Amino acid sequence: MLYFQEGDQHSEEAICSPSQFVSGPLNAGTFSPNQLDNTFGPQVLYQRVPPAGQFNLPPSAGMQFFGQVPIDGQSEVMTVTLRDVAGTHLYSVDLPPA
Repeated sequence: MLYFQEGDQHSEEAICSPSQFVSGPLNAGTFSPNQLDNTFGPQVLYQRVPPAGQFNLPPSAGMQFFGQVPIDGQSEVMTVTLRDVAGTHLYSVDLPPA
């Protein structure tokens, strides 16, 4: 199984097919992502974006995100956790080895 982790985005998302995790921006304007390309049948599992009509929000708006991806040494399970700037857990998924 191949997983993609992106950081140069301006929103927070977890997308399935292929598995893609987007977390950002860490310190830039936040805005909604573009329309998802349906070529490979993706599903948005989680998304956190600014309210409608708001874009390019400053870091002080609290819409800054980051991801944490530890891999358990014994089980080899990779846990992807998406968090906000305060470290609050927003979404996570455990991904077993293929």
